[in-house]
Amino acid sequence: MKKFYFSFAVLAMGAAFLTACSDDEETPQKKAVDVTNGVAVVCSGNMSSSINGALTYYNYSTKLATAQAFRLANGRELGLTANDALVYGNKIYIVVDNENTIEVVSKKDLKSVKQIKLSELMSDGQGAHPRHIIAQDGKIYVSNYGTSVADWTTYTTSGNGSVAVLDTVSFNLQKTYNVGCYPEGLAIIGDNLYVLNSNYSMGNASISKVNLSTGTESRIMDENIMNPVSVVAIDGNLYYLDSGSYDINPPYGQINSGVRKVTPDGKVTKIIDATAMCSNGKDIYVINSPYIYGQTPASSYAIYSVASASSKSFVPSSDIEFPNTIGVDPISGDVFIAANSKDPDTKAASYKLPGYVKQFKADGTFVGEFACWTGPCAIVAITDVKYE
Repeated sequence: MKKFYFSFAVLAMGAAFLTACSDDEETPQKKAVDVTNGVAVVCSGNMSSSINGALTYYNYSTKLATAQAFRLANGRELGLTANDALVYGNKIYIVVDNENTIEVVSKKDLKSVKQIKLSELMSDGQGAHPRHIIAQDGKIYVSNYGTSVADWTTYTTSGNGSVAVLDTVSFNLQKTYNVGCYPEGLAIIGDNLYVLNSNYSMGNASISKVNLSTGTESRIMDENIMNPVSVVAIDGNLYYLDSGSYDINPPYGQINSGVRKVTPDGKVTKIIDATAMCSNGKDIYVINSPYIYGQTPASSYAIYSVASASSKSFVPSSDIEFPNTIGVDPISGDVFIAANSKDPDTKAASYKLPGYVKQFKADGTFVGEFACWTGPCAIVAITDVKYE
């Protein structure tokens, strides 16, 4: 018993001594700082020419780009028609349309963690042609064309699409929601999942509103919803890119494309002309380069402020031909614009040659350029947390 009390007393004295020291010399606490390590460019490839899709990775530290980063890291191809990607936690999720797969890779080295085969997880063809992906609360949500079918003789669609919900630890299928034909982009506001039903640009497009608690679905219909493809949720409103339609008369140009705002009561209004968009969570960055058959379109760029409901021109200090997609680093504010290369024979945009990406500061100052694979279609920043 005496030994016990003696030991306790010594420990108590030691604790008091250490406490006194810590008061005089506090141990510095490391601060968490958000950083961006690089950007990943999803390149679709070209299905008709059997050119596989790829993930191009640009490393901020080395200033080097690897056009076939996934293949080099894993010794195999992504497959045909890579379509979208998402950084969530310590992984990158890559959507590959014609392979019916989601490739899950480590954010650190791009090594494969899991290849999710949606066609095996989902029944009755629901896992066919995954398109876009978002994540929340440890789950990923993937839109799939599924049983959607387009009939070109009658210019109508049938069947429907779906949204697969998968756990990010086990990668098991948790739920499936049926939505409209040819679903594309997704967003979550509160307890509701919103899904853009493009209807393959054949009219009667809509936005599904799925209550995540009950699973019930309703539709937002509006004449301004024509061919919706990608969407973000900001301050309780949806902002989506609509590809519009194509004039049936010469010069057969793309018309009515732009970013639309959808308020909680379902009101849809066009806010800015655009053919591509991205967001940093508060502003929307757009390219407006409408397709015109046989012509090189004039391109413009802008930043739309959601807070002020106003836009300003973004003027890149280096020329860009055939811009295809845009991305923004949410931390530095740098803007990345990816483009198709010019065909040396036709002088038009090439859908078979590798493309390129140009990087700009927030004020439009040119930073640099790097090559990417064929058909750049999405750009995502590879962010992380650093302690210093």
